[in-house]
Order: sequence, then structure tokens, then C-alpha cells
Amino acid sequence: MPDNQQPTLSPPGLARAAGALYAANIATVFVALFFMRGLFVAGAGRATAHNLVDHEILFRCGFAFELVSTAASMGVAACFYVLFRPVSISASLLAMLFRLVACAIAVVGYMFQLAPLQLLAGTQHFAAIGPELLPDLAMALHSFSATASRISIVFFG
Repeated sequence: MPDNQQPTLSPPGLARAAGALYAANIATVFVALFFMRGLFVAGAGRATAHNLVDHEILFRCGFAFELVSTAASMGVAACFYVLFRPVSISASLLAMLFRLVACAIAVVGYMFQLAPLQLLAGTQHFAAIGPELLPDLAMALHSFSATASRISIVFFG
């Protein structure tokens, strides 16, 4: 092989890589849901705040698995682009763009998901906000995460 030529995967190898990444995407989402189940109590900011503080490790593990899932999804986008490029470059590029936009929106949503933990950690940055208001503010920020999830679904298709 000449020095200037990069090794490439064959289409079947690329399809297997895409399948493995897709499986990792799905599996890590379910693991994240498993770690986070029961931590957020609908309409109960104080109960949720108590759960997050008491089970911070579970929450952070779930958060980490969501990030891994999104990274796998970005890999799927790249594999699909390369696989479908011979069929239609513009359609393949558009599909990859939509998936990457969905991933970007999901990551923004993850930041809002992490915000309650930051608020409830008791840092000096939030000393001006009364401690009785923090759980409700944490839930309000978390609600933006759910909104971002719904928006990202539109781009995932």
C-alpha cells in the first residue's frame, strides 16, 4: 500500500461497525435509564433533590452512559454517511447532518440534566438563592432537559 493511501474498511466491515455502534447506542441508553430510574419524582422537587443528593453516583453513572450513547450515535452517523454516499451524496450528507444536530441538541439537554446536581451541591455560586428555592429551581432546569430530548427526537427522525 502506498504511503499516502489510508486503509479503509470494506462496506461489509463498515456495516458491521455501524451495527456494533448502533447496538452500543441502544444498550448504553438502557443502562443510563436503569441508573436514573426513580431519581426524578414528577412534581416533587424536594423528593427529587433528596434523591439526587443521596444517589449522586447513580446519577453520574447514568449521565456518563448517556454521553457514551451519544458518542456511539455520532459514530453511526459517520458510518452511515460513508455507506450511503455511493447511493446519493446529498441525501447521505443530509441524513448525517440531521443525526449530528440531534446529538448536539441531546448534549445541550444533558447539561440541563446535570444542572440540578450542580445547584444542589451547595456551592457558593448559588448562596444568593435561598436554600428553600433550590429544589424547585433544580426541577425547572431539569425540565429543559426533557424539552431538549423531545426536540432531538425530531432530528433523529
